Amino acid sequence: MTKALIILGMAWALALPVGEAPADPGASAPVVPENGVDVARGDEWVYQTEDSLTGDVLSNSNVVVVDHQADRIDVRIRTTDPVTGLARVGAATFDSFWRRLPDDSGEGSGTGDSWGLRPNLQAGDDWNYNFERQLGGGPIKMGWIGYAEALGIERIDLPNGRTVDAQRIEFFERPSIARYRLEMHVVEWFAPNINRYVRREVEVRHEGKVTESTTEILQDYIRRR
Repeated sequence: MTKALIILGMAWALALPVGEAPADPGASAPVVPENGVDVARGDEWVYQTEDSLTGDVLSNSNVVVVDHQADRIDVRIRTTDPVTGLARVGAATFDSFWRRLPDDSGEGSGTGDSWGLRPNLQAGDDWNYNFERQLGGGPIKMGWIGYAEALGIERIDLPNGRTVDAQRIEFFERPSIARYRLEMHVVEWFAPNINRYVRREVEVRHEGKVTESTTEILQDYIRRR
């Protein structure tokens, strides 16, 4: 996750993957409560991350809520290599709408919106945002600017056989200092009934060339109550 927040950018089109109905701007998805998502300690989301260009499985990850307060969600993230079985464990902090907050792995200010959604989000909404994070975990902080747009509701078929309605949101981010020539395009499908995103595609470009292209897909959702 830290890498994705460091290598940020703006727009590059991604093809709509198989298994998703086209966005319907007029459709309505289940509503996220005005004060944030409904999660509790121990809730878990299991994801698989693939290389979008080759289809190879890059990693499996488990995101577990460690603590939930009115304005923040602290999680533990266990990422496992599918070949070696080796795992690494980290932590991250989000606001109550799953927007990434500064934490021990990246001090700064503002929210990284491309990890979640906004309160009272409706299809057709668009907004600008900005945040500041440490560069490479070091002492230097850098500003980032982004643009987001909610494109409509899509029906997503999950690997566990469940079908959910999700709001498709696109995010375009880049450093505020143009000379870094980094660009990131994120497409996220957020399903309120799952209380998190069910699919997240990231394409990163440096000097116009693709350096990263991944697709993260929800495999399972375990609610601990």
